[in-house]
Amino acid sequence: MIDATSTARPRPRPRAFTLVEMVVAIALTAIIASALMSGFLLSLRAIPATDDPGMTAYEIDRAFEHLLTDASLASEIAVSNGKVSMLVPDQTGDDTPDRVTYQVEDDQAAVTSLLRTLNNADPTRLVPRLASCAFTLEQNMGTGTHLIIVIKAETGRIHRAAFELVARPYVR
Repeated sequence: MIDATSTARPRPRPRAFTLVEMVVAIALTAIIASALMSGFLLSLRAIPATDDPGMTAYEIDRAFEHLLTDASLASEIAVSNGKVSMLVPDQTGDDTPDRVTYQVEDDQAAVTSLLRTLNNADPTRLVPRLASCAFTLEQNMGTGTHLIIVIKAETGRIHRAAFELVARPYVR
């Protein structure tokens, strides 16, 4: 006879993930991984290549803007040995005029850079890769003195800017 007080207990099932749970987990992991990879690849495209001709032209245009802005403010301009030096109004807040120097840095590895230095501090590299750069002062009868800047990019393209120096008593 069977005892009514005793009940047969089912054996406990071992806990494990079902096939459906595993498929859902793998699908979610694949979606997250593809989103991360897509974001990573987009961020790589956002970093400009160093040999991009468009970027070099942009850097040269920015360098011309710096040069011509400083030249328009300068009370004294001197050109010698591949560099131009200008005395500009105070940019540092110490109530004294500042000396801005633009020069060409020639590395031994045939890489030429255009540098801007403010008051003999550490130079700022305006254009990191150039074929050549030259600064000259030209005095023309009747039209005055011009600061001529010629920059040749590594691609061979030549960029040229001329700035008329009006009423500059200390042009050397």
